[in-house]
Amino acid sequence: MSRDGGGVSGAGNVVVVDDDPGTLKLIKILLGVVGCDVRTFTGGLAALRSIETERPDLVLLDIRLPEMNGFEICGKLKSNPDTAPIPVVFLSGATEVEDKVKGFRVGGIDYLTKPFEREELLARVRTHISLFRASQEIRRISEELARKELRYRLGFEGSPVGIAVVDANGTAVEVNQAFADMVGKPAELIAGHESIESLSAPGETPANLAVKDRMVSGLQPMTSIQTAILDKNGRRIPVKVDAARVDSDGDPVIFAFVTDLTAIHEKNQQLAHLAERDPLTDALNRRGFLDHVQVGLDEAANANRSCAVLFVDIDRFKLINDVYGHRIGDRFLCAIANRLTQNTQAERGQVGRLGGDEFAVLLPASEPAEVPGVVRRLERAVREPMIVDGVTLAASCSIGQAVSDGATLNCEELMARADQDMYATRRARRGGLARKVEELRTALEAGQLLTYLQPIWRLSADGRSLHGYEALLRWQHPAQGLVPPQEFIHTAEEGGLIYRLDLWAATEALHRLVSRPELRLAINCSALTLACPGMAHELVAAVKAVNRDPKSLIVELTESVDIPDNSQIMKTLNELRREGMRIALDDFGTGYAGLNNLRTLPIDIVKIDRSLVATLADESSQADNTEHFLSGIRQLTHAMGIELLAEGIETPHQLDVLQKLEFNYAQGFLLGRPSSEEVPRDLMRANVSTE
Repeated sequence: MSRDGGGVSGAGNVVVVDDDPGTLKLIKILLGVVGCDVRTFTGGLAALRSIETERPDLVLLDIRLPEMNGFEICGKLKSNPDTAPIPVVFLSGATEVEDKVKGFRVGGIDYLTKPFEREELLARVRTHISLFRASQEIRRISEELARKELRYRLGFEGSPVGIAVVDANGTAVEVNQAFADMVGKPAELIAGHESIESLSAPGETPANLAVKDRMVSGLQPMTSIQTAILDKNGRRIPVKVDAARVDSDGDPVIFAFVTDLTAIHEKNQQLAHLAERDPLTDALNRRGFLDHVQVGLDEAANANRSCAVLFVDIDRFKLINDVYGHRIGDRFLCAIANRLTQNTQAERGQVGRLGGDEFAVLLPASEPAEVPGVVRRLERAVREPMIVDGVTLAASCSIGQAVSDGATLNCEELMARADQDMYATRRARRGGLARKVEELRTALEAGQLLTYLQPIWRLSADGRSLHGYEALLRWQHPAQGLVPPQEFIHTAEEGGLIYRLDLWAATEALHRLVSRPELRLAINCSALTLACPGMAHELVAAVKAVNRDPKSLIVELTESVDIPDNSQIMKTLNELRREGMRIALDDFGTGYAGLNNLRTLPIDIVKIDRSLVATLADESSQADNTEHFLSGIRQLTHAMGIELLAEGIETPHQLDVLQKLEFNYAQGFLLGRPSSEEVPRDLMRANVSTE
């Protein structure tokens, strides 16, 4: 600030060091009048301490001082980085040139000779304080610029966002490492050489064209666009370009901040996919399917053609879930979705899962005459047996269809028609199933179901002896003749008759062999029967009702049943085994669950499937491979304490091989066909094994 026209601008802080109190008083008065804050000292040590504590804008320093002279004090001030910038003006009554030279040499900036004029003092103080403040401001600005430059460099080079400085011609003047990494080229090969336009992907807005046109013209100082650039391999990279115009010495440049949107695009695609997809099967969910149906209808209307929707309801899925558990059930649904997709690829079909075991298929470009053929194809695909985690599963389906008729049918109406048609188809199918179930129930009550007995022989080095019989179910149909079980067991399972059927067959076979308690009896049980909580109790009661030892009974279950996934079946098997019954794993070698079942189930006997035994009919390489395989199974089961039975033996050669492999039991047409005789002839002519 200024007290008069000749005052110092601002609050100047001045330290005066002189051994003459009168001089100190005079200077303090003169400078105080013009607004300076003045501190006076008669000795150098006190002055140094004060200056280091509170740095002034100017020091007026006498040369001749008692403790140390002015040159020494000035030297100490200049040797300290904190006080070195403070200007020092020497006060002296001497006029020797040597003193002045020495004063300038130790860092003084001026000389004021005593006695001095008031105006000269004020002018010199005002000038030196202004120069000092200006130099301090310049220093501050320089340091700030250096800090900003450092921050800019750190931000520029260390930024994860690609940054390019582009001139008015669109050429990259400078790029950071993130930008260079993005396009896969060294920064030095881009800066000064590459046009940003040349990095743009074909068909996209050039990464700098729209920005440059608007920004260089000054119409828009900032802008943002989304586009795509190419890396060195031609890979398309989606990017967002945020750009700002900066005037540098009158020449505008563009700072382009280029963000790689690949991860965001991929995440958005994933979210969009998840939003319209069923998380289990990856088929469209209901919402996604309806969206696709609407698109299909719009496209069909514009092209003056039809599109169709199929509703697919999977039969027997609840049965599969109940028997094999939800894990197998879930994977079964995934396999169904995959089959529906594969079998509608030619029609560009879109498959959706509407919930549970209900699927839908959109045929976006199918004429009415083509749809029935697709329906038949899908029915066949669903019926085809599939292996899921080693379990062989079979199912069927009811399919409803609806075809759009131009603009007169909207999405909701098309879906409703397909749904109604599916229910009509299912009612018709279930009507047919109901008739089959009723026919089977009548057969059971009318005595049309029969138990056939096929002998099981124990093998030894001395020959063979009769071990027991396997009970096999047959249907003596009044019109169709003798019907094998594979043609009516599924009907019994779907119609809820299988438990009754299995228990009837076991009871009937027990009565057949009531006079021969020493023989073993093998009975077949469905997984559904084993899954019933009271099954073990009922079977034990049936055995004891004919005074037979439960130890003589063998309960057979198929290899394809994934027992460990069903706790109730495991419980039933353990209950039967505690009663002394033996458990046999049937059809071994036909699926992939066999080894796992061997490891986890309470198995006593493994029955090798007839399909493997059939390959032993000759001396081919396939027969050799089968023999090696069976030999390995023999070693494994022997180590586990499990016995082996081979079924389907039809030739002496097969029997010889199995005896050589030390199989425990044998069964097949060569050794005895299934018989409905009250007492099979085998009983009357065979030695009986008591083991």
